[in-house]
Amino acid sequence: MMEHRWHSRVSIALPVGLHFGDGAYAWGTAVDIGGGGMYIRTAMRPQRNGCVDIRMTVPCSFGECSIRLPSMIVHRNQDGVGLMFRDLDEQAEEAVRQLLRGEARRRPPTPLQQPMTERHKATAPRR
Repeated sequence: MMEHRWHSRVSIALPVGLHFGDGAYAWGTAVDIGGGGMYIRTAMRPQRNGCVDIRMTVPCSFGECSIRLPSMIVHRNQDGVGLMFRDLDEQAEEAVRQLLRGEARRRPPTPLQQPMTERHKATAPRR
């Protein structure tokens, strides 16, 4: 199979949130990243060519910053989705460069970043 990526990828293991335009969301783990996109393991099965905002926390000059990576789903399989970044702002571009340099590649998910099981959803407080 021929490789079609413009950028090389590096392995990471970071919890991320996937936020879709229709209000749906899911949790996943970013497992690799390149200058043009990333692969996320997730149970969510979104449509190919759909748009999604990836939300993640990365180190910054004053602690940790929450960043948004607008992306398009370019492929999916049983384990997750491959994304291509689109229109990253300056903060998001710097975060991607940080990750490519090997900074903040591995962090365990916090309890809030763990996917909710059906049992947890049934007992979660409603807002």
